[in-house]
Amino acid sequence: MKDLIKKISYQDLLFAFLSISLFMVFLMPFTHYTSLNLIDISSGGKTQYSNDLLTANISLFKDRYYIFYYTLCMSSIAIVLNFKLLKNLIGYFFSFSKTTQIAVCLFFVFGIISSVFAISPSIAFKGVSVTFLQFINVMFVAWYVQHKEDAVKNFYMVVMLSLVFFGGALALQLMLSNLSVYGAVIAGNIQKILLYMYNCLNPRFLDNYFSWFMPLLLLAWFVDLRPIYKVGSFIALTVVWFVLINHAFRTIFAEYFVILPLLLFFSRRYFKITVFILVTTFVCAYLVDLGFKEYLLAHVQSGIASSEDLMRMGDSGRSLVWAEAFRVGLEHPFTGIGQWNYLAVTKRPDGYPHNLLLEIWSQWGIPAFICATVVIVTCMKNLFTRAKELCANPYHCIFMMMLVAGMVDGMLNAMFKTSLGLFGCVFVFGLCLSMFKPQIDDNETVSVLSNIVVITTVLACLFCIVILPLIYPPMWM
Repeated sequence: MKDLIKKISYQDLLFAFLSISLFMVFLMPFTHYTSLNLIDISSGGKTQYSNDLLTANISLFKDRYYIFYYTLCMSSIAIVLNFKLLKNLIGYFFSFSKTTQIAVCLFFVFGIISSVFAISPSIAFKGVSVTFLQFINVMFVAWYVQHKEDAVKNFYMVVMLSLVFFGGALALQLMLSNLSVYGAVIAGNIQKILLYMYNCLNPRFLDNYFSWFMPLLLLAWFVDLRPIYKVGSFIALTVVWFVLINHAFRTIFAEYFVILPLLLFFSRRYFKITVFILVTTFVCAYLVDLGFKEYLLAHVQSGIASSEDLMRMGDSGRSLVWAEAFRVGLEHPFTGIGQWNYLAVTKRPDGYPHNLLLEIWSQWGIPAFICATVVIVTCMKNLFTRAKELCANPYHCIFMMMLVAGMVDGMLNAMFKTSLGLFGCVFVFGLCLSMFKPQIDDNETVSVLSNIVVITTVLACLFCIVILPLIYPPMWM
């Protein structure tokens, strides 16, 4: 036991802390989800009740963000307290091309300027601070995975188990709901709520998690892990498809319409495995869905979420949302309106641009948008230049699939607004960055100025996330 403990490094503990925090943000195992909260809204002598789930479960929404924020804060503190680790991460950043270094630095500078002129500076500074701490943690994940590839398997097990536990808890709740003392109508409504919103106040929170990590579940076949892992991954993928079918989530198909042709071109070996596993688990999930609706679902509410909705046409109002976000950016070209300030100007109920690039364009300003575009184009160029080589490695192939899935989602939905979407990108961006091994001289010293700048910036971010909102409460959450 002592030998085992001695092998555990500071970096191992930090990565484990991040992984467990992600598990908690997704599963929230310590929080009860209330599916029935009847509120008397009777008027005019007519008795009426409303199922007010928002009030009953608002802590699920807030607690997820608190866990995410404070996990970033604690992990960032742990990084700056370990001077050797901090030196490695700064050296890692300096291994990037000069263009990328300048673009990243200017991006955050413009973010700070944007926050100064924001409608609600308090929430804007908090948003920029969260983004910077995400960047620090992305660098850590990339550096750590490069030095310990087994970490990917451990992280895979965390994601796989979280989905298996989620599926088991969901199945138990759905079956128990049939025993509702309030009758079949209430039972059917409870089941509808559970399928659509279980463990979240917004079904897209779950969908964001699935988009980022669904490809990771293929690891059991890509590297031929033991049968027990394949069984677990198969169950997890079936759970994912079952939920997505009931959410009528079309974006997942858009993701794989992009992923599969790329996979066919760059790695036919993994293309065959991917198609077989995804199709098989989708069929199983569809059969489970049919069986559930036929034999377990309260028949009064048998039409909870038709799978035909998956084939529905239209853009769900996205074009109007994107047009508004583009207009907002033109009206505030240099500073934007400030991170997380979009609610102050939007005239639409969607309340968010639903597109990563338009989020930067409208909230950070056009100069920051240009910097972000430079970084994205540079990364995409490097990925496609070495795509054949990278896809020959099963781990790297999965990392690229995760990135493509998440970014397609980010172009169509509020992926970078939700707690699960924001937390997921820390791991996915870090895993993808780990594919490129920088040329770092271990004997090279990092300047004292660089250390001071990073440490000061991290401390400033902690102040903006924890203290500033208490002094100047944001106009909205």
